[in-house]
Amino acid sequence: MAYTHKIPYTIVKVFTAMRSGKQAKGELTLVFDKGINSEDNIAEIDAAPGIHFITTYSPSFAEDLIRTKPSLFTPVDTAKNRELVTRGRGEDQLVAWRTTRLLWGKERTVIVTHNPKRRPSRGILSTRSFSVSSKSSSTYETRSKPRRLTG
Repeated sequence: MAYTHKIPYTIVKVFTAMRSGKQAKGELTLVFDKGINSEDNIAEIDAAPGIHFITTYSPSFAEDLIRTKPSLFTPVDTAKNRELVTRGRGEDQLVAWRTTRLLWGKERTVIVTHNPKRRPSRGILSTRSFSVSSKSSSTYETRSKPRRLTG
């Protein structure tokens, strides 16, 4: 447990040192799994200027998102999805839905994905997975111009 608490602290310190030189501009987006998610770790990252994150989020903490209406989901533009459509298997495409949610004291962008080909296994609540971004939805869309995921 102590090890995971040092990871954000170390990254923040290194990035802060990098920004103190001539290259004082720039941003860093950390991508990590839910093993790092804790109030303290997220607060450490949030407090650092120029650092953002994308992480996974456990479906057991978001059961309402598991029950999201399928009509809100749209296909994600990927090579695999395009291949599935050309092979007449459009119903097997990975689909996603973008929303926001209050997590760790701030509004976060949440992307819920569903892979219809993935079968739930023992101990798994859903075939849906969740990603959380520290940038607000409008900021994220303006800066990175991702594909539109809502209909």
